[in-house]
Parts: sequence; structure tokens; C-alpha cells
Amino acid sequence: MREAFIVNFADEIDSKLGAFERIYRGEKAMGKKWGNYVKLMDRFLCFGQDDPQ
Repeated sequence: MREAFIVNFADEIDSKLGAFERIYRGEKAMGKKWGNYVKLMDRFLCFGQDDPQ
């Protein structure tokens, strides 16, 4: 039973990280600091500050 919980949580984390990567690449490329609301994660995503140049 414990192993099933671990596999379930690992799969959920992998799914959310994959979604974050897709969203980050798409919305950060448009120059956004904040992404749109992501229902999967139940939140808005902040992409952080731009690197100083």
C-alpha cells in the first residue's frame, strides 16, 4: 500500500513539472512575468525576475 502512494505522488509531481515546463516555455517566451491561471496547479505561476543585463 505504501508503494502505491509513493508511485501515485511521484506520477503527480512528474505531471505537474511537465505542465510547468510547457507553460514556462510558452508564456515566458512572450515576455510575461506572471502566467495565466493554471487549473491543474490551482494557481497563477510567477516566472521570476528577469536577469539583469
